[in-house]
Amino acid sequence: MDAPDTSPEAGSRSFLGLVRLIAAVAVAVIATIAMLVVLDVLPASVLTELTMKIVLVAAIAAAAAGLVSLLLPARRR
Repeated sequence: MDAPDTSPEAGSRSFLGLVRLIAAVAVAVIATIAMLVVLDVLPASVLTELTMKIVLVAAIAAAAAGLVSLLLPARRR
């Protein structure tokens, strides 16, 4: 029988996947808001205001995901 994989690489892979997902969602939201600005649905000032807020929320979510992955024990298979 092989020993279970308890290396930190397994946890870091899932963390990086989660960070990529958070970044992809943030980019999609910013792109949607930018399209609404181009179509004159929203004023341009909303784009700058919301972009900073979205980036900050994505950074907080990525930091929280990193801390949770550090605090949770590794799963054994």
